[in-house]
Amino acid sequence: MRKLIFNILAHFFTNTLVIALPNMWNNVLENNYHVYDTYYDTLWEYFLSQLNHLGYPYTVLFYTVVILIPFQLIKDFFYKIKKAKLSLLYKCLILTVMSVLFYTILASLYTNEFPVSFFITAIPIGIINALFLYFFIDRYTEKNNNMPK
Repeated sequence: MRKLIFNILAHFFTNTLVIALPNMWNNVLENNYHVYDTYYDTLWEYFLSQLNHLGYPYTVLFYTVVILIPFQLIKDFFYKIKKAKLSLLYKCLILTVMSVLFYTILASLYTNEFPVSFFITAIPIGIINALFLYFFIDRYTEKNNNMPK
């Protein structure tokens, strides 16, 4: 249960930090809460509209099912079958590659061009997700299982 909850929270926070907040930052600093022809009274309403525009909660759940759960299965394979643990560097690398592929394929469904912006955005998402999962899941799992280093 802990893995599922933190996998969902991981992508919610990283997607918000890396994708939603940078797009909103200028409007938030200027107290200019409008999108196209819609004006919002409060920052909270503006924030929720931006999250809705990004496809919350469906994108978070889709990313969790397609990327984070297979990533957990890969880590569990190394823990249980190979009797070894992946280093943090390998975890970051694996999750970053999976995120880049996910966002590149997802963006290529909507455009015929190579989506460089999605490629660049997916790199910090993979690294931040791997670090988040390491601190909230992996350290706990490794400590309780007494895995060798």
